[in-house]
Amino acid sequence: MEEFRQAFLRIKDYNGYFCAMEMLTEVDMEGRWKEWNRLFVKSPVLNKHLQEWQAELQNLLRAEATQIIAEGGSQTDITRARLILSGELFGKGAVGRPSKGKKRGARPDPGDIPIAENLDNVIELVKGKSVS
Repeated sequence: MEEFRQAFLRIKDYNGYFCAMEMLTEVDMEGRWKEWNRLFVKSPVLNKHLQEWQAELQNLLRAEATQIIAEGGSQTDITRARLILSGELFGKGAVGRPSKGKKRGARPDPGDIPIAENLDNVIELVKGKSVS
């Protein structure tokens, strides 16, 4: 189980797809995602582990994002870090008519995005980039 946890955190894949592809080598490629879902999503016992790993990954990504901002990374990295801290990087798009106060197509300044407490929509920080 610890091997799965370490791979999950190393790969930084919130939903586990890439972890499934790497770790479930005894299953053919086409069946790995289904097997991951059977093991970790549908099983109450293993799903509890997955939720703990997701919470740990959220904390890891939040710490890395904070470190990028503090160290003054590139503008692209800082923008991504702010989106991670706001919880908006992989959020669902709005559905329906825009509210009266919002201009269509207007993007907020990344510096004005408030830091959210919940990072459930975060999947990854910067794929393959390690912050030391």
